Amino acid sequence: MLNRIIRIAATTLGALLLLAGCARTSFDPAPGGEISFSAGSALLRDDATKSGTPKDSFDQTSDAVGAASADKFFVWGAKTISASKYTVFDGDAVTLKNLGSDTSVGNPYDDVWTYSPARFWDSNASQYDFMAISGPASASAVTCSPDEPGRMEALVTYSPIDPSGQTDILAAFYQRSPVTPAAVHFNFTHILSAVSVVIVNDSPTLPITLNSYRFKFIATTGTGRVRQNGASLATMNTDNWISLGGYSSDLILGSEPATPAILVKPSDADYEDPADPANPKYNFYPTSTVTDLMIPQDLHPENPPFPQLVISYSYNDGEDRNVVTSIPLHEIKVRGSEDDYITEWKPGRKYNYEIHIRIGGGIYITVTTTDWEVVNAETPGLAIYDE
Repeated sequence: MLNRIIRIAATTLGALLLLAGCARTSFDPAPGGEISFSAGSALLRDDATKSGTPKDSFDQTSDAVGAASADKFFVWGAKTISASKYTVFDGDAVTLKNLGSDTSVGNPYDDVWTYSPARFWDSNASQYDFMAISGPASASAVTCSPDEPGRMEALVTYSPIDPSGQTDILAAFYQRSPVTPAAVHFNFTHILSAVSVVIVNDSPTLPITLNSYRFKFIATTGTGRVRQNGASLATMNTDNWISLGGYSSDLILGSEPATPAILVKPSDADYEDPADPANPKYNFYPTSTVTDLMIPQDLHPENPPFPQLVISYSYNDGEDRNVVTSIPLHEIKVRGSEDDYITEWKPGRKYNYEIHIRIGGGIYITVTTTDWEVVNAETPGLAIYDE
């Protein structure tokens, strides 16, 4: 789902002030007209858990409309008067208050969003600049000084292992010059990388017990630098994520089932078993997508250790076998290429690692790489053979 778009409209409640007098000699736009906002599309997930379901519309139950947990985004903004910038918004939370009558996807413009205190358009301003961030629980995760000279910039801190949970982070920028009483639209862009894994048993005769798939030596703390580029948001690249840290040999993220997951051999898989519909048999795990929202980063740094995916599984072929395999992520090639490797997780991209295990035949990995909305390419590439 690359470039998931959130539309935000800032509209004026304009009126004309007729100057006093028997004859109308002039009229000017009223100083004011409240700046209001609306959001028109989905965040990645309804909640802060790794297995949260994708959201495709605003829903009163899941969005807790009007409650403290309602959807919200934060706005920074400045107006320019006589070449000087003045702060108008400084991380103000804009929160979903009421749903409008039209709740269909892409048509939420009668929803009611609220912030306080109200701000008003200034007819003396020659330009307005707005930066918006969605995802963090509070504006404290963002540093932005709207009135600083030059192009607007925001720094957003993030950690996928934060105890409060993972969250999708989106950013947008809009510039209005000259100032006119018309709608302002933000196009929000995902600035994290989404990484998911599925383990498949390809062994024709043996079940496999999956103990875990985890990551190590990946960055778990970082700061995203979101920048204005003229009248829009600058393209986010991996190098826009700075001050990376938290690298550790500890196994983190991914999934470790509460009880080991038994992956049956393919011939035994029955996803809709009529004899036992409540307990279907699967030869893959997890049965629904689990996504880690990762910091975009280099997977092939100058100095090792390199980021790795670690898979732990066991099986019995007459003897109990326990296998732990560490796979350097940068060794996975793009489909059809001999020397094009996935060497970074890019902002706004999704990486689905599909791990096929065949006892006696080793492990084979295919990776589907997509933008947040549009499928770009498929990248299979790494085979590990055991003897």
